[in-house]
Amino acid sequence: LPVGVGNNGSPHNHGLFRFDLSSIPSGATINSAKLRFIVTQAGPLNPPASFEIHRVLKNWGEGSKAGLPATTGEATWNSRLHQQSLWSAGGGLSGTDFATTASATATFNGTGSTNEFSSAGLIADVQNWLTNSAGNFGWLLLAQSELAASGRQVGSRESGTNQPVLEIHYSAFVMFNAAKIGSQFRFSFEAETNRTYAVEFRDSLNSSNWTTLTNIPSQQTATTIHVTNAISVTQRFYRLRTP
Repeated sequence: LPVGVGNNGSPHNHGLFRFDLSSIPSGATINSAKLRFIVTQAGPLNPPASFEIHRVLKNWGEGSKAGLPATTGEATWNSRLHQQSLWSAGGGLSGTDFATTASATATFNGTGSTNEFSSAGLIADVQNWLTNSAGNFGWLLLAQSELAASGRQVGSRESGTNQPVLEIHYSAFVMFNAAKIGSQFRFSFEAETNRTYAVEFRDSLNSSNWTTLTNIPSQQTATTIHVTNAISVTQRFYRLRTP
């Protein structure tokens, strides 16, 4: 995919990328996110160039062609869905078609280089999409300030080992085996290594304060933790917290 700008007077190129997050458990906490691109071609005299990714705010259609006319529903410079819906401006309008503030910036180097975006903004985007999958329209990649000589070609998802990669590290805490055993309530969860936990409760969702039931120290190996609590009220709500 061409991105950036070649020489003065050359076309400006933006790239669109979207990833399927359905394999991540709902309710997971995103701890880190890294988005990597491999430059498959850059001009031999092109200096390193700064690129930005921006969260896309509207739906668009993936294309399957290079240098050929688009078919219905594919994204082009003017259309987010060819013959169906236009961008608000060619290449997308900042603040309308994509977020004004960049989610992350990175420097792209020469042919064969691996270039990585990583930031709190990237984590926030993924976390938001995990909560609202219908709003996942991916990112738009463009050269910072649209400077000349920033032009690159980066691998698309069809590029084999050169394809873009979104690497996500997350934590998912699931309570299971909840049951009443005699006069006690019991549930379990899987504790990760080297992580402390706090189990908290309150008797009403309208209450403003949570009370600590127990603190779980860090474990040297992944461990199933069992928690019990004496039943003294008609209802109780629990939550699991970790720093």
